[in-house]
Amino acid sequence: MNKKTLNIIQQTIPILLCVIFAIFPIFELFALCLNLEFRIHGEIAMAVIYALLAVASAVLSLVYKLKFNRAGRILLIISAPLSLLSALCFACGEWGGSVIFAIIWVVCVFLLYIKFVPDSNFKAITAAISVLLGIAVVVCYLVSVIYTAFFSSVSVESVYPSIEGNYQAELGTEESLLSTKTVVYITRTDSEASVVFGSYWKKPILVYEGEDYEYKTAQIVWLDESTVIINGEEYAVK
Repeated sequence: MNKKTLNIIQQTIPILLCVIFAIFPIFELFALCLNLEFRIHGEIAMAVIYALLAVASAVLSLVYKLKFNRAGRILLIISAPLSLLSALCFACGEWGGSVIFAIIWVVCVFLLYIKFVPDSNFKAITAAISVLLGIAVVVCYLVSVIYTAFFSSVSVESVYPSIEGNYQAELGTEESLLSTKTVVYITRTDSEASVVFGSYWKKPILVYEGEDYEYKTAQIVWLDESTVIINGEEYAVK
């Protein structure tokens, strides 16, 4: 590979890693501020792409012994905690397998971080932050898996669209180690806003809880777009 191409790669890798790993944390931050859910479009594909880009960056850097300038090293330092934040975004997503690819890209980024970034106070601070974020990723993933497997699992039995189709009532059962109950959640049928890599959704609203057998006999009728009637009782959905 000629010198000009290597120079382009040296300048591109830190920028690329910093940008791609900042995308989803920024989107999730907006979702947190707006009290919405952010759902990643093509979560499986995005997880694979992120892992491939990180692997390619690590291989090229190590094989060709690239030398990053000061700006490049700073971007690599920033990329380390950002890669963990991105892993956290995927760990809390809908596809559990994304964690495997998240581990791959985190390992690759930290290889670059350790190999090409000299010791400094800035590096020590980001290392401490990264350790805390790494713990957060593991904890969140384990909590999600354990909670779903042992404490709460929702099965949707019936769906009742609203009159204008903007909402739907999801009737089902919620099982846990302690009990099983009938639940009704109200969800939006369309997202609040879409961006290139995902969309923002209103969080489901739990409007009804009952005995475990009630899902078989529950009567659900929409009065209007803001009110649903469950077993003769009115419940606001907004």
